[in-house]
Amino acid sequence: MCLYEHTMKTLKINILLLLIPFSLIGQNVTAIHKDDNSSAPIKTKILTMDNHLAVIFPKEYEPKFNVEYLENRFTPDSLIIKHVDKKIEELYIDATKMYLKAEWKTLEQNKSYYDWDKLVENKKEREKKLISATSKKRKKLAKMDRQYLGLINSKGERIILVQFIKLKKNDYNLRTSIKDEWIVGCGDWFEENTESYEYVIDRDKMYLFGWTER
Repeated sequence: MCLYEHTMKTLKINILLLLIPFSLIGQNVTAIHKDDNSSAPIKTKILTMDNHLAVIFPKEYEPKFNVEYLENRFTPDSLIIKHVDKKIEELYIDATKMYLKAEWKTLEQNKSYYDWDKLVENKKEREKKLISATSKKRKKLAKMDRQYLGLINSKGERIILVQFIKLKKNDYNLRTSIKDEWIVGCGDWFEENTESYEYVIDRDKMYLFGWTER
């Protein structure tokens, strides 16, 4: 393995470690269901867009991930979701650019843990590659189904959490769950076929999930 490849692999591992507090928790791709003793199932609202579904979860839905952060919820109406659905492609690349800035700030604050000279040396090339990869993924967004959940952060800002899900077939039998349960998990399938973002209504900006405050 060449020095550059080794450095990039090490950087990826360290960044993942930094992201652990903000990552979705789970061992496998799964649907998070209510307890057996819960009351009637929570009703979601389904919007059929041109090439994908938009599933809106009400404030009564209790997510089983990032519970504290998602504690204060609201039910987005159809108009908000249609607005967000249109803004996603426009803001998708900007979200990655903002992530890179916030990530670099985080790395600077923890530079003693890294081979800092190498990070600086590889910074521009890495950012260029990530933006390029994001641009390619942007072209496929229109065909990805979305799940939406409304939350209010500690500043009182309204946020729409959106999860993109790519189901070419009934992977893990999730096709029957996507309309009723928030899909959450980890592993290769999850990393390759889902993405989570936050659209802050009051800022008109979109961020990678967990990076709105950085």
